[in-house]
Amino acid sequence: VHTETDECHLCGSDIDQDSADALTDRRYSLNPKDQQCWACPQNAYCWGGDAIGPRPGYWRLHSDSAEILECPHKEACKGARPGVDEDLPTGSCNEEEGYSGALCKVCTQGYVPGERSTCL
Repeated sequence: VHTETDECHLCGSDIDQDSADALTDRRYSLNPKDQQCWACPQNAYCWGGDAIGPRPGYWRLHSDSAEILECPHKEACKGARPGVDEDLPTGSCNEEEGYSGALCKVCTQGYVPGERSTCL
């Protein structure tokens, strides 16, 4: 018999540490009705259930994807910092240095594109 406590929205909830190591050891499922939980994707943090966020230097395409991509300019992508950006499934950009948009490839107003996906 399948019960709510068997659902994967509880994946990883038994780990109560919020260190970066513990967050990569957690398991996840993007489908709360799924009976199987998956290992946290490489270069990601997993907070349990369907909560996944990219590590610094990486970007997550959208909240329905477990695909984690390397940012063209790694310093532009802050990732989803534990305890700070957990509600930002794609991660955040270093806006103070002029980066925004998907993969932090867009230069904000007052900045111009430079070599190797940098903003000057």
